[in-house]
Amino acid sequence: MKTKLIISIIANLILLYKYSFSQPVSLISSNTKAFQCATNYIESFNNKNNEKLSIFLNSYYESPDLGRRLKLENSLRKSWGKLKQNRVIYDTENEVILLLQASKMPQSYLLFNIKLNDKTPDKIEFFTRTGIPKPEGSTPLLTDEQAMYFADRSVPVEERIIQQTVHETANAFDTYYYMPKIGKRISAMLIENLNSRKYIQLTKAGRLADSITEDVHKLYFDSHSWIEANRRLLPYDSVAGPSQNYGFESVKILMGNIGYIKFNEFSPLKEAQEIASRALDTLSDCKSLIFDLRDNYGGYPEMTQFLSSYFFSIPIKINTLYDRNGKIVNEIWTLDSIPGKRFSDSFPVIILTSEQTASAAEGFVNFFMKTKRAIIIGEPTNGAYHPAKEIVINSLFIVSVPFLRGVAIDLREGDGIPPDIAVSSEIALEKALEYLRNQ
Repeated sequence: MKTKLIISIIANLILLYKYSFSQPVSLISSNTKAFQCATNYIESFNNKNNEKLSIFLNSYYESPDLGRRLKLENSLRKSWGKLKQNRVIYDTENEVILLLQASKMPQSYLLFNIKLNDKTPDKIEFFTRTGIPKPEGSTPLLTDEQAMYFADRSVPVEERIIQQTVHETANAFDTYYYMPKIGKRISAMLIENLNSRKYIQLTKAGRLADSITEDVHKLYFDSHSWIEANRRLLPYDSVAGPSQNYGFESVKILMGNIGYIKFNEFSPLKEAQEIASRALDTLSDCKSLIFDLRDNYGGYPEMTQFLSSYFFSIPIKINTLYDRNGKIVNEIWTLDSIPGKRFSDSFPVIILTSEQTASAAEGFVNFFMKTKRAIIIGEPTNGAYHPAKEIVINSLFIVSVPFLRGVAIDLREGDGIPPDIAVSSEIALEKALEYLRNQ
């Protein structure tokens, strides 16, 4: 079950710029029609010869408005300078996505997405060009997943698709939202906005998705409610690229024999549990343990259950999940058997939090706080609690709808869990070490 946090489209853009990108540049040649089209465009653009550019436009567009298009291209030449391929992101016979750099835009990338018409493959169906600022403070490269994210958001959408997208999104909230009355209100609001033609002018997929998400949040905010363009129909968290070590960033013994584990996601995979088990075994002889969840955006309950089981000598219920009709769908308990040694019930545990700590990570924090099993140090968490499902609504869009709630009805969406010791997340580790030294 997916519980990963998607705060909002804007928040995701911010997060994308913060990642440390590590994918190497690779220049690729191809014989596909789409790639050849892109190559022909770049060559004619860099040539600064309107005659060659005119040949390109007449070859690839049905009845182009040549004067208007040449005026646009010449304007872009002044802004961009010469174009240079960085790498190919996606390449099929009828579609190519390229990452380029422009000589006059050293701080940005250009993302080209050329789609040839399936019925007349020698003609362009759409050609989008998107500028992407290079991330600051890291190696200025983008992963393929992130580039695809931006490309999908730039896809043009016609009125037929807008109509179908809004109707299917409204139906998803009406059918699955964990509070049926709110789901119906969201559904009615979206249809009303569609009928008033609010969305009709939003002819780019990203703008349409942002507008729908914003309207849903205004009516009833829930961090897991969103819609996004995603033509590959991948899990939305793939925009972050593949995680290293299933989110386990650091395992070490600090001065004073204090164990420290920093992990940034709650992976559901057995491989992640194996890493967690080895980490805890490594720290089993420490005097105390710090879990650093300051950059943990959440994930799945399987890891919450697995980790929690190391710190309770008897079975303890972690959470109860209810469907939209109030029926119990799952009770989550600590495990009877674990692959390593349990810590004693009095073993000191500290959890570090920030406003980025979210979703399944908040479930972990809440459980340890309610059972008085850990001291929470840092900032209030994000306040994203309700498990959500991602629903493919057409070939371009995916919608996320919260469909379950936990037993902690006192946790209101948007209100984070307050820490036991409130400090800036930047000094939370320092404060935790000071707290342990004084015990």
